[in-house]
This record gives sequence, C-alpha cells and structure tokens, in this order.
Amino acid sequence: MIRIEVVDPISFMGDFPSDSERLSALKKAGAKFPTWETIVLGSEKEPEIFSRGNKGDKRWVNPIAANIMRKPAFTLAQPGTRLELVKVRLYDLCLGGVLLPEIFDQAAELGLKPCPAEVGSELWRQYYSGQLNDYYRLRVAMEPIVGSNGNPYIFAVECDEYGRRFEAEYALPAYGWVLDDNFIFCK
Repeated sequence: MIRIEVVDPISFMGDFPSDSERLSALKKAGAKFPTWETIVLGSEKEPEIFSRGNKGDKRWVNPIAANIMRKPAFTLAQPGTRLELVKVRLYDLCLGGVLLPEIFDQAAELGLKPCPAEVGSELWRQYYSGQLNDYYRLRVAMEPIVGSNGNPYIFAVECDEYGRRFEAEYALPAYGWVLDDNFIFCK
C-alpha cells in the first residue's frame, strides 16, 4: 500500500514578507536597478520607416503598432539621444494585478521613469539577445497612445520561435498586469 501525504504548500514555504514590507526594504536599500541596455534614439526621421521589416529577417510589425506610430502622440527624439533602460518584473516593483498608473507611480518612487514611445520601435530594431530559443515579451512603460479603434495601447517587443515582433498591447484602464510581466523603464 502506498501512502500519500498532502502538504499544505503555503505552510511548507514559510513566511514571506508582504509587498509593503518588500517595498519598504527596497526603498531603504536605495533600490538601484542596473542598466539593462543602452539604446540610441533618433535614428529615423519619420515613424513610417519603423514599420518596414527587412525581408527574410523574421521581424514583424503588428498592424495596430504600425497605426499607432502614425499618431501625433508618437514623436521622434533628436538623433543620437541615448537612454539607459531598466528591465523589471512587476514582482521587482512589489506589484501585481494593478493598473498602469499605479505601476508608473511605484516605479517613480523607486527612481524609474516612463520611456518615450520611440523606445519600443528602436528596441525592436536594436535589441536581439542572439540566443536560440530566447523567448521574451518586453512591455514598454510609456504613456498609452490611443489607436484608431479608440483603445489605448503600449508597445511590446516579443521574440519566440516565429521570430521577433513589434506589438501593440492593450492598456485599458481596467486592465490589471501580473507579477511576472516584464516592463522596460528609463533610468
């Protein structure tokens, strides 16, 4: 006869600090987030250039993202503008299931800033880890831009077995983001 004992996973894992305790410890420690990538903005004079992928390079631009790049809210930086980017999971910000404004507020308390929208398109063009089977989805912490359908969007760069994609992701006011979501902020 085989005996199976069921263990309560919560009691087994022990006590974990609450989000507020972790946030307090982060603030006390100075919450230094390392630079993940340095990106150069202003490489193009018109947004339309970004929506053209090179043939055969397995890069794709979502039609909604291409539409958003044509909106007046999508502006281009001066050539040579350099930004230090930080990649954080919402867990690192002690957040989960929260709205975009709350994410921005928490990040600001820890010294991070939203990115210009152009970071999304330049990240899509400039960043590639070069790793085979490197799967990621990086959301750009930016002010949402309203698409032609009336919905607000932020940009995301995704890589999977099908290639790299430049996406537009819903940023609806009632949308709650999860702990494992990766966001890109500026230092």
